Amino acid sequence: MTRSRVLLGATVALGLLGVIAGRVVLEGRSTLAVGLAAAARGDDTAALTHLRRATRWHLPGSPYPARAMDALAALADRAEAAGDLRLARRALEAVRSGILTTRSVYTPEAARLGPTNARIATLLSREEGPAADPGKSQAERAAYHLALLERDLLPSVTWSLVALAGFATFVLGAVALALRGVGADGHLDRQASLRFAIAIVVGFSFFLVGLWRA
Repeated sequence: MTRSRVLLGATVALGLLGVIAGRVVLEGRSTLAVGLAAAARGDDTAALTHLRRATRWHLPGSPYPARAMDALAALADRAEAAGDLRLARRALEAVRSGILTTRSVYTPEAARLGPTNARIATLLSREEGPAADPGKSQAERAAYHLALLERDLLPSVTWSLVALAGFATFVLGAVALALRGVGADGHLDRQASLRFAIAIVVGFSFFLVGLWRA
């Protein structure tokens, strides 16, 4: 009976994950299609909006976020060739945000990030012009912007995982202490309670260290 319940629970969980994954893929495809249609008819504002959204419907193995980034890069090329530096920069910033906002234990489309940052930095230096810093050349201004873009202000993935693992250990230790720290006779089981108390202290310590280092 227990095994059948476990199998049923696993089946339900896998089914729910399948539904969520399917929704992500379908939304990515449909949003990309809307963005490409807008780009084809010359509606750059709508194209930028929908293509940006398509980059964020990320699921490992789904091709649609990468295709949206390709379309955004093409939009940036067209805008820059037409002299619309602001639109070109915004399209590239959409590529950058699509990469950074969907990263987890790995960074999707990581190879695009460096070149995209460099192009954004160059466009920023051209947009602002020499008046922004009369003592600096365009290359120096671009280098300044690139240094800012390359700063990683997001929490460390590794230390975030340490914090989550510590919190899970803390919670499980507390639950175990409450449920199994007292024997059937109503007396404290010192040996079991000691193990659970150690798990609570260690888990909470790892949680704090993970938050501090993240």
